[in-house]
Amino acid sequence: MNRASTGISFLVVFCSQFLLADLALATPTSKQKVPVPQSTSRTMELRDALRASDFSLEDSASSKVFKNNIEELKRLIEAESEPYELRWRSVLALAVAQTSEAVKYLKGLIASKEWFLRDSALKALTVVDKRAAIIVARKLVSDPSLIVRTSAVISLKKLGDKESVPLLWEKLEAKENFNKNESLFVRRHIVEALVVLDDKSPKAKFEHLLKDKDSRLHSAVKRKLSQLRSGDSIRADEPSTAL
Repeated sequence: MNRASTGISFLVVFCSQFLLADLALATPTSKQKVPVPQSTSRTMELRDALRASDFSLEDSASSKVFKNNIEELKRLIEAESEPYELRWRSVLALAVAQTSEAVKYLKGLIASKEWFLRDSALKALTVVDKRAAIIVARKLVSDPSLIVRTSAVISLKKLGDKESVPLLWEKLEAKENFNKNESLFVRRHIVEALVVLDDKSPKAKFEHLLKDKDSRLHSAVKRKLSQLRSGDSIRADEPSTAL
């Protein structure tokens, strides 16, 4: 499985704690066979695909269904009465479809008022449109939602965006990343990203982080200092200690 497939599969794990609501239509009580309208049949096929798909980019069967139902996927995403996970899975389906219309719609979801749509759209863009994902992630590191801010930092790390290093140093001390002077978990992810992306700052800048009150930052900093001493590099795909 390639990295793109792994990226999409990871998104499924992200919401594994949510159970998909029962989407099956009621079975006719009459013994007589009832013809199913074509539009209803297509809707059933789409919902079945959304239930069953692992959202791998190599899943050609699901991809075909999703490509043929872009408008219905958009409708499901926007329908607040639909179950949370169905809407979230519909966002992933647009990523699997990989049409220009789908990607354009994903970009528009970044402005959604609902945090989980902004979050899932960013994750999807990280897989299907890296250039757009970098632009979006830089913006979302300032999102009101802590979860979205964290996803943005993780995306910048995965995408290897070295140009975001000054922004990440700034956000490490931003007031929204503290709660009553207590360090929030997004700061651990910021440090993890800096460990990978920042290859220009002096060693003293990282050494200073060992004085941070949040001791959970220290493990990543020590790895960086060790790397600086040895001359080795730390890749974005190396295991992270951040939760």
